[in-house]
Amino acid sequence: MGYGASISRGIRLATRPYVIWFDGDNQHRVEDLILVAQTLIAQDLDYCIGVRTGDSYQEPSRWLGKLVLRWAVNYAVGSSVADFNSGLRGFRRSVILKYLNFLPKGFGASTVTTLLMLERDHVGAEVPIVVHARQGRSQVKQLRDGSRTLLIILRIFLLFKPLRFFGGIGAALILLGLVYGLYRAFAEGLGFPTLGLLSIVAGLQSFFFGLLADQISMARLDNLD
Repeated sequence: MGYGASISRGIRLATRPYVIWFDGDNQHRVEDLILVAQTLIAQDLDYCIGVRTGDSYQEPSRWLGKLVLRWAVNYAVGSSVADFNSGLRGFRRSVILKYLNFLPKGFGASTVTTLLMLERDHVGAEVPIVVHARQGRSQVKQLRDGSRTLLIILRIFLLFKPLRFFGGIGAALILLGLVYGLYRAFAEGLGFPTLGLLSIVAGLQSFFFGLLADQISMARLDNLD
């Protein structure tokens, strides 16, 4: 079925108030799962994520891909996220049920739920965990699954903050057009260049497109409440 599809099915079939998932390749410790469960229930949280400490095993070949994904997640959220794709996390079932349609069928469910919980201002916590080296061979293909995860992050970003995305592009185009146009106008004395005007117009179009997308986003998010 795929990683995300299997998790979604398990959550739908669950009957308890809370659900927790963790990887089945012997990376995670049972005591860490218990810690996540106790924290989730004792503090009456919407979610709890196990954050890997410095003592945890790190796959050497994935540091560059994780660096790129971490930058993308931090930019989308607007703040630093400690461990965006930890495989050990728990949720209040009534909360996570609303977002199952956003979860990809393959890998990326952990990253998506991190973004969703933060963007929707759900009450949560992080607890330190230790991760061991996995047993068996990983099914993750770095280039394929990494690019898919980046696309998922972009989709979530556009769902929650389209104005920031398109507005940022628009502001950059307007600034570029103004700087270029004024430089050419004063340096050559031939008036404001056409390329500068086109850049400014494109920036304005991007900004107003972001405004329109923001209204659509707000209408969609209202249906989740």
